[in-house]
Amino acid sequence: LVVTCGVLQTNPAEHSISRVPGYASFSLEARSKSIDTLEAFYQLVQAEMRSIERERGVQFQPDRRLLSDPAVTDGQLSELLSRACAARGIAHESIPSGAGHDAALFANGGVPSAMLFVRNQNGSHNPHEEMIMKDFMTGTDLLWQTVRQFD
Repeated sequence: LVVTCGVLQTNPAEHSISRVPGYASFSLEARSKSIDTLEAFYQLVQAEMRSIERERGVQFQPDRRLLSDPAVTDGQLSELLSRACAARGIAHESIPSGAGHDAALFANGGVPSAMLFVRNQNGSHNPHEEMIMKDFMTGTDLLWQTVRQFD
């Protein structure tokens, strides 16, 4: 299970270093390979919110729950990517990423899918993210070599 709080904000009219805001809004994103784990976490968050409401005299107003089924990558595509890396002496690791992107939609729709992550010195989703062009071209070559072998 991986949980991210991607948005956290208070009312701009009430911003102050020394003031407790009247409200805060936030988002949580939970990712797991198991729908049972996702459901258990959702139930835990609900129970914790109710407990905090009772103990602290605050109120949570949940918005909407967005749920998508965990996606599993195609074994043959993943293996071909691993072999392409090994054949070029590229260190690699197969990981359950949790990063869905379009691959999750395709995989859950029956389209064979896999993902290849290229190293990035500033990390993904960083406003200053940047990768070395040589690494980008290596990733592009690996994709091409894999796709042309896939049947």
